[in-house]
Amino acid sequence: MTEDEVRLEIEREIPLGRYADPEEEVAGVRPVGYRAPMWELNYHSPQLLFDHGFSYDSSLMNADQPYELAVSRESSDAVVELPISWSVDDWGQYCYLPGLSGTGLIESPTKTVEMWRLELDAMYREGACFILVNHPFLSVWGPRTSAGAGSG
Repeated sequence: MTEDEVRLEIEREIPLGRYADPEEEVAGVRPVGYRAPMWELNYHSPQLLFDHGFSYDSSLMNADQPYELAVSRESSDAVVELPISWSVDDWGQYCYLPGLSGTGLIESPTKTVEMWRLELDAMYREGACFILVNHPFLSVWGPRTSAGAGSG
C-alpha cells in the first residue's frame, strides 16, 4: 500500500456517521450535508463523505458558485461543494476568546446585519451563492437575533 492508501484506510475508520446519527434521532431526517470542523478538509474527504452518504459539503472558500468535488480519479462520482466566505461568517464579527481568537472588538448586530445584506445584494446581482455561517453560541441570543427584524 502507498502512504496515500494507508492514510485513506485510517481515515475510513473515523465514523462520520456518528455525527449524523444523533441529528437523525432528534429531527427524524438524516443529514445529507457536511461542514468540516474549522473548515479543514483533506484530499480524502470527498471520498469519505460520499461513502457515508453525504451529497454535499460546505467547508471550502474558493468560489462564489457551487461546484463538484471529485470523489476519486477512477470514477465520475462527486460531492457538491457549497462554498462559504469569511465575509458572511459571524466569527469575525462576534468572536472574542482572549488569547485565542478575535481582536476584542465585538461588532454591533445592526452593523453586522447591514454588512451581510450588502453581501447578499451583491451576490444576488452576480448570481452567486450566499451561505450565511452562524455559530449558535455567537449569534443566537438577544439583540443579535432581532437586529434585522424590523428593517428590510
